Amino acid sequence: MRNILMVFVLALLPLLGISQDISKLTNLSDDIAETSGLVFFDNRLITHNDSGGMNALYEINTETGNISRTVTIQNATNVDWEDICTDNDHIYIGDFGNNNGNRTNLKIYKVRKTDYLGSEQVSAELIEFSYEDQNDFTSSPNNTNFDAEALISFGSDLYIFTKNWVDQRTNIYRLPKTSGSYVAEKIDDFDSEGLVTGGTFNPLANKVVLSGYSGIRAFAIELRGFSNGKFSNGVIDKYNLNIPLTASFQTEGVTYSDVSSFYISSEKNALGSAALYSLVSNTLGIDDFNLIQNEVYPNPAGEMLTIVGTIDLDRIEIYDYLGKKVYEDSLANKNIDISEFSKGVYILKLYAGNRTSSVKFLKE
Repeated sequence: MRNILMVFVLALLPLLGISQDISKLTNLSDDIAETSGLVFFDNRLITHNDSGGMNALYEINTETGNISRTVTIQNATNVDWEDICTDNDHIYIGDFGNNNGNRTNLKIYKVRKTDYLGSEQVSAELIEFSYEDQNDFTSSPNNTNFDAEALISFGSDLYIFTKNWVDQRTNIYRLPKTSGSYVAEKIDDFDSEGLVTGGTFNPLANKVVLSGYSGIRAFAIELRGFSNGKFSNGVIDKYNLNIPLTASFQTEGVTYSDVSSFYISSEKNALGSAALYSLVSNTLGIDDFNLIQNEVYPNPAGEMLTIVGTIDLDRIEIYDYLGKKVYEDSLANKNIDISEFSKGVYILKLYAGNRTSSVKFLKE
């Protein structure tokens, strides 16, 4: 009780800084209080519960938060369902929650959309996997980098974004969409500075949006301008989300509904009820803080690195590729002398209000 009281006190402090407003639509039914993933298609918003929940998908009435339809996956077990995504033909359900880091039965259930739309009892194909870089399966509760809660469909593959309890980063693994047993290939990672809990790829806007939280702060991360099979080589924008104190900050699911609109869900916890929110992408300030790669030049850079734009920055930081901070300027000088930097890849982090942008650059 003392710890819970302390969290309530911290929640009231103004030290959390400026947050990004999102709109609360409704509380969620107690039957989906453990909502963990979201997907939207055929004008239906669909969720599921996490560990210990039923092997079922639930359609949500976005006005009341009640369940309007339930579809059971007959040949599935909900060990710890953590996210859901779709492509043109299938629904993919990630049973890969792994808080202890010791699971050896990680899997993704694959359901035909036509089956889902036509029946309330369906069967799934199975994609089983392990992580290519995990060798130790000792149980370590909330102290592992092999937990995962975010799954997206991108092109011909599935991508898992991990929830790293140890280093607060997210690792990105690739899997094929065909049924079978695989070793998930680690293809990328970046510093999420918090626990990633959900993900969606919006093909209409060509961006990935991730949900998550750090302490009692909920956040969203946008990845855009990425290329060459990586997700971190474009711009990474992070925003605090202004969750009301009467609702849970523990955001879990995120999905796009059109080119600029997203749904976000939070599961019930000691601080508040499970809830459903809407977020419109143009509120994230793309127009007034458009720090894309060609506005940080030259890249590759030699002696100087210049930031173009009229937005006022609060702070600039540069990290080497091992994560060590090698430069910081609270005056936010937009002409940076990097002549003494060693050759290699660096990450430039720009701070303005509640927003952070990260861009990679090469020092020649």
